[in-house]
Amino acid sequence: MAVVLGCLRWRVRSSGGRGGRRMLPLSAGAALLASLCVAAAAAAATPARAADASGAPYAWGLNTVGELGDGTTTNHNSPQAITLATGVTATAVSAGGTFSLAIGSDGNLYAWGDNTTAELGDGTATNHKSPEVITLATGVKPTAISAGEVDSLAIGSDGKLYAWGDNTTGELGDGTATSHNSPEVITLATGVKPTAISAAEGSGGSMAIGSDGNLYAWGSNSDGQLGDGTTTDQHTPEAITLAAGVKPTAVSAGSDSTLAIGSDGNLYTWGDNTFGELGDGTTTSHNSPKTITLATGVKPTTVSAAAFDAMAIGSDGNLYAWGSNTATINGTLETFGELGDGTANTHDSPEVITLATGVAPVAVSAGVFDTLAIGASCSDAATTSPACHATPTPTPSDTTTSHATATPDTSAASSTPAAAPTHTPPGAAAAVQATSDFPVGAPATGGGTGTGVSGTMTAAGIAVMAAGTGLVVLARRRRHRRPPV
Repeated sequence: MAVVLGCLRWRVRSSGGRGGRRMLPLSAGAALLASLCVAAAAAAATPARAADASGAPYAWGLNTVGELGDGTTTNHNSPQAITLATGVTATAVSAGGTFSLAIGSDGNLYAWGDNTTAELGDGTATNHKSPEVITLATGVKPTAISAGEVDSLAIGSDGKLYAWGDNTTGELGDGTATSHNSPEVITLATGVKPTAISAAEGSGGSMAIGSDGNLYAWGSNSDGQLGDGTTTDQHTPEAITLAAGVKPTAVSAGSDSTLAIGSDGNLYTWGDNTFGELGDGTTTSHNSPKTITLATGVKPTTVSAAAFDAMAIGSDGNLYAWGSNTATINGTLETFGELGDGTANTHDSPEVITLATGVAPVAVSAGVFDTLAIGASCSDAATTSPACHATPTPTPSDTTTSHATATPDTSAASSTPAAAPTHTPPGAAAAVQATSDFPVGAPATGGGTGTGVSGTMTAAGIAVMAAGTGLVVLARRRRHRRPPV
């Protein structure tokens, strides 16, 4: 069966209402998604690459400090092509709080947008409305990037970890609380090189997987999100144990909680659990990793942590969601339906979410008030498409169905790019990353029942189109403060 790719988004605007859900097929050079997207074409077990016929990144939304990178501070409610440099295409992008990072086809690191806390890494605190080249070190090119709220991480071609920007809670990992306006080398442990990185948003902790197979964490730990058994901030990387003999294979740092997949195939969660975002059937927070069950016999293949909810794709081909489904903004209850179950209910354990009839998830990203996924047509008889599976019985421990609300925190979530899922069909987009501030405004081509934001601009994002594939989502994130519950 031919693979039919699309990027799906859902959100509910009124309490108890059912949100509109639309699949938007993509074509080369066309951004037909009612949110902020990044496209990346990737076959299974190969690195995600982003390009269209021209290879240009696209951006739209809020542009107050030049975060769109088009050389202006003019907002745009439809995609605008962004030029990194003459003849240079984008191979990777990462959107921070109000700035962006990209790796160019020339091997250079580019940055633009807000630089108030030196998050661009150019040695100044001057904002830039268009991309500028950032030097990690002489002769060193970036191989991976991750933009946080006001700080950045990168892995260099020399195998070293680089960090720059705000360091108030030790998020740079250099042993101090001193911010840096240019990249500095960070040591995970003696002789250990980074293989994966995740710069978390706001009050989240930074994460990395080392060449020794260990998970490392540093930065803010106010809710136990580092997973070291304490709530003490750490200014240098420390090794985190998932379970005896278990190594991390994937990690996603949310604003106050963290998800990881272990080498034993289990899902581990830790940190804040006010809204059931840990998925353990309770609202009790945990400062060390604990095992979470998606469904009987189901293992996670992809995970994405947000501010108040989380997403995972299971080995059964189903999409699972848990956590908050609403938020209180300026004293008003808003139902955004970020779980995608058609309700305003909070769920403290995983539930199965259906994208559309005959569509299976291949990638997912949980945002603050939005969730985005890439789907592909599925058939039990197909060999090149994900298999459609029967919906399992919900986990009995999920008893939270109240209208508990998540109120904006100063940190929006950072979702690490999802690992290529087991069922990734050839040519499918294999990575997705999304998080937003307040509800993301839809481009003029978007909209649909239940969105209520068509043609508005409330956040900014960056996209790279992939010819004939799907969209991978990168929505901008802003800091929010959650008051005591």
